[in-house]
Amino acid sequence: MEGTLVEVASRRFAVPLDCPCCGATPDTEISVPIARSARDRASADSARGVDFPYCAHCVAHVARWDSAGVASSGIVVIGIVAGGAIAAASSPAIGVTVALAGIVFAVVIATSRRAQAKRAVRESCSAPGKAIAYLGWSGSSSAFRFESISYAAKFAEQNAAKLVENPAIRKLLERYKLARIAVPTPAAAVAIPPPLDVGDWIAKIAKTSGRVARRSALARALEAFREPREREQVVRAVSAIELAALLAPLEHLTGADKQRHLRAAIEQVRYDNIPDELQQELLRDLEDRLSRL
Repeated sequence: MEGTLVEVASRRFAVPLDCPCCGATPDTEISVPIARSARDRASADSARGVDFPYCAHCVAHVARWDSAGVASSGIVVIGIVAGGAIAAASSPAIGVTVALAGIVFAVVIATSRRAQAKRAVRESCSAPGKAIAYLGWSGSSSAFRFESISYAAKFAEQNAAKLVENPAIRKLLERYKLARIAVPTPAAAVAIPPPLDVGDWIAKIAKTSGRVARRSALARALEAFREPREREQVVRAVSAIELAALLAPLEHLTGADKQRHLRAAIEQVRYDNIPDELQQELLRDLEDRLSRL
């Protein structure tokens, strides 16, 4: 992936609630693992992946694109193993032929699936595969590459105060601002609703689907409240939702498997892109549960 590189001098960053591929309103989300090429350079305490919102249409063509590599790799392995077994047991020539046939078949399968993914791409889509590459946490910054220039600009704009200085990104932000100014918006009366109270925010967040959108709503709610008691109420409500998902697998685990799952959940929460107050609440609960096993 070439794309636009954006670095944020923080483990915490805002995520635009648009599909990073086509710009549509998202109705699901995906986890973007740290890029293989960046694993050696990333800090040992880097998150292994980050969540981004996505639309279902783009998730579908990403799945087709990604499955091409997985399927072809499996076929190649099977072909080589089968060819090696035949070569050792009977005929080296037949074994080589079987191995080569497996490689050719794998190429055909990969080409076919990627062609399907490309056909599913809309004009507004920026890539048939994932439109984001996560380059990990270096110890001083979180880095990303975005295929969509407009999404890169939105991401940079929402994290402007934390950006690692980059003249190309500053220029992109200036052009993005000018592009928005150039599009006139019709004048219209805007009715400003009354501010939401704690109960309203909790109800609003409870209806929000997906971790990215839920955490974004929590961040906005915390901006609305200054009283510790009110902030605590909102954080606890979100923590209960997140804990339910993290702890659900425990019902099917026993003994050491439960401990391993809880340790993995603690590590995920510790390095995840998550508001500090929610992170602290989740870690307290998870560590308490681990200590009681």
